[in-house]
Amino acid sequence: MVTFLKGRRRTDDSVVAVDSSGANVTAALEALVARAEAAAEQLRALAPVLERSAELDALRERCVAVEEQVAGVDRLGAQLATAVAQAERVAESQAEMDDLQGRMKTMDDKVERVLRLRDHLDQFLGQESAVDALRGDADGLRDQLADFAENVTRMRAQADDALTAHRHSTSRLDAFNEESQAATGRLEEVERRMQAVSRALEPVDQAVTAVPDLQHRLAVLKALADQVSQKTGMLEQQREAVDRAATQISQLTRLDRELDTWLRRQEEQIRRFGSIEAKIAEVQAVQAKVLARSEELQAMSQQTEEAQQSARQSLNDLREQMRKSSENFELENRGLHAVSERIADLRNAVKECEARFAVLDAASQGAAAVQAQVRALGEQSAALNGEISRIADEARRVGSLGGDVGRLDTMVGEVTSRVRRIEELRPGIEEAVRDLATLKGTREMMADGLEQMRLAYEEMERLRESHGETQSWLSSTDVWTRKVQAEVKELSGMEPAVERIRAEVDEVKGAMAEIDSRREVVNDVQRRLADLGSLSGELKERTDTLKGRMDAAETRFVHLAKQADEAQLVSDSIAETNTAAETAERRLTTVDASVRALESRTQQLDEMEERIRILGQELEQRQGALDKATEHLTKASALRQQAAETAHRLEELTRNIGRTLVDAEERSGSLQKVSGELEGRATALKAIDKQLTQFEELLGQWDSAQTEAARGLEQTLARQAAVEALEAQVRHVFGLAERAVADVQAIGSARREIEETRALLEATQAQFHVTEESLQGFEARRRQLERVEQRLARAEALALGIRSTVETLQAQRTVVDHAIESTGALTFQMKQAEALVAALRRERTLACELKAAIASAVEDDEETAAEE
Repeated sequence: MVTFLKGRRRTDDSVVAVDSSGANVTAALEALVARAEAAAEQLRALAPVLERSAELDALRERCVAVEEQVAGVDRLGAQLATAVAQAERVAESQAEMDDLQGRMKTMDDKVERVLRLRDHLDQFLGQESAVDALRGDADGLRDQLADFAENVTRMRAQADDALTAHRHSTSRLDAFNEESQAATGRLEEVERRMQAVSRALEPVDQAVTAVPDLQHRLAVLKALADQVSQKTGMLEQQREAVDRAATQISQLTRLDRELDTWLRRQEEQIRRFGSIEAKIAEVQAVQAKVLARSEELQAMSQQTEEAQQSARQSLNDLREQMRKSSENFELENRGLHAVSERIADLRNAVKECEARFAVLDAASQGAAAVQAQVRALGEQSAALNGEISRIADEARRVGSLGGDVGRLDTMVGEVTSRVRRIEELRPGIEEAVRDLATLKGTREMMADGLEQMRLAYEEMERLRESHGETQSWLSSTDVWTRKVQAEVKELSGMEPAVERIRAEVDEVKGAMAEIDSRREVVNDVQRRLADLGSLSGELKERTDTLKGRMDAAETRFVHLAKQADEAQLVSDSIAETNTAAETAERRLTTVDASVRALESRTQQLDEMEERIRILGQELEQRQGALDKATEHLTKASALRQQAAETAHRLEELTRNIGRTLVDAEERSGSLQKVSGELEGRATALKAIDKQLTQFEELLGQWDSAQTEAARGLEQTLARQAAVEALEAQVRHVFGLAERAVADVQAIGSARREIEETRALLEATQAQFHVTEESLQGFEARRRQLERVEQRLARAEALALGIRSTVETLQAQRTVVDHAIESTGALTFQMKQAEALVAALRRERTLACELKAAIASAVEDDEETAAEE
């Protein structure tokens, strides 16, 4: 305890007052003890009381002094009872001070931990290299974003190139249409020539034999026309399918525009994402600090609980000791009451002894006179008869002395009984003397207490300095916590943007997947468009070949005059076929335009696919960061609960400390009252000092009764064991008083420190409230992340819908493939129709020639008939 008090000292007015009053009381008690010891030594040297009458007179006077001293001892007994009560209160104060000492030890540990935490925080703040590394990572992310922007620019350039290619393909289709129109004009010219040839072949009749063959060919041509009509119906169906594909392509174009807008938004939000990552890193660092602080606080709370349990145990032990001490004090009080009763009996016995001593004095004086008379008579009768006179005188003397001896025997018996009573009371007197002797050590205890108070004052000055440093550190920590809260609010404000980015990225990923699935279809369409271009070239070549053949057929139409009528029908059929071919060509042109639009869209989708792939990678990285942040937030939530429990425990501890402080203040007031009572008792002891002075004077007159007093003391020593037991109890009482003084000193030194500790705990509690609010913000952030995950789930559902749309487009792709195959078949049939048209033209030429020949023959016949 002394070591602890040397480290915890503080001046206190009440303790100083107690020290001063205790010093006065100690001085008075030391003087009393010295005098009591001198009196005890003188009492041991007393002679027996029954040797001389003068000694009996001195004994009477000394008994009077003893009665006065016993009265003083009675007063001391009352004071001792009050001292016992005070000792009980002081013992309680000692228990509470032990509790406070345990708590102050825990507070010292906490202060040391706070200082270590400050050192760790300084070390953490000094780690600028890690911050520079984070900044480098942020710069790298910005460079990646710049590269991403360049890639987007290149993709846009590629989209422009694809649009240019689409325009070039459109111009090629326009040229193809012009060539088709030119071929149609050539066919019309050929028809006009065929009409001229048919008019030239009208007189030809020799071709009648070829009519059945022509009819067969016409039937074949009709069958071909039916097939062409069927193919035309199929082309109509394919056109409808192509129209549906065109609508879907328009929807895809709209989605492409939306994707462009989303990409632009994504770029804007990615620009912000760098700062968000930096802030997230800072929040993670702050969260790590909060976790460390929460762990330290939890350990401190556990230590505080352990200290409280040990303090409760020690308090219970001390209460048990106090209960036993109170029982011992009660027994001692009863013993003191018994001693007081014995002293009263001793007073009565002394009074009776004084009365008997007065009678004995008168008898002794009478005996002395008788002896003188007897001597005179003996001297006078010596001459007469010496021997008879002496015998007579001796007989008379023996008779008178026998009566005197009887009276003296009775008086000696009474005095002996009274001396025995005095011997019975001697243990109480010696116990009182020993009690006064024990007061001698009180002065040394008070001096030690003053030294401990001085050391406690110095230690409290050092604690004040350390508390000032701790307060400054707590203020800086408060500022830092506010900065963290502001950054958390900024992150919370940026959360909607992050959610939108994530949703858009998911949509882009879905669109990229769809585009990837359509890549093969677009490549196939491109290959078929290339085949269609080659077919158009072949068609042009065949058209030129057909023109040459038509020129050759004009020479042969002279021989086909007879088949002019059938050829006219064939011409009508050919016109219908030509119309159907033109319709099919227009439809093919529409299909070609749709295919070219699909090609351009496919190129754009390829570019978008690349961009979305890059965005998908970045978003996967961001998703990983967000997942880590979610894990950290979950941990922060658990730590927040632990910190809340720790804060609750600290609040309870603060309340207990407050109650302890109130009790300590009350006990300090009671100790002040006790010090006042001690001063009053010191004043009362001055009167006792005067009585002891008188007692010393009376002891100086007790020389005649030393022998009898020695005998009485010898009998008193036989009962010294009981006196020693009582002395041990009194020493125990003074030990409790010593501990009470030490407790008072500890209370005075620790009260202000406890107040400062209470203020520190209140500040710590406020910081815990701030930390709890921050953790609530983290909890809100976690809920927002959960909402983001829900939105991501909805985005995945949207991606599934897009996948279903892609599957539908694949089905439509099969329809387009079928349409392209039908177009190839139609091209083949058109070639066959061209060949058939060439054959029909040749037959028409022959029919015209036959018709012309027949007409000339008829004219010749008519001329011949006219001549005849």
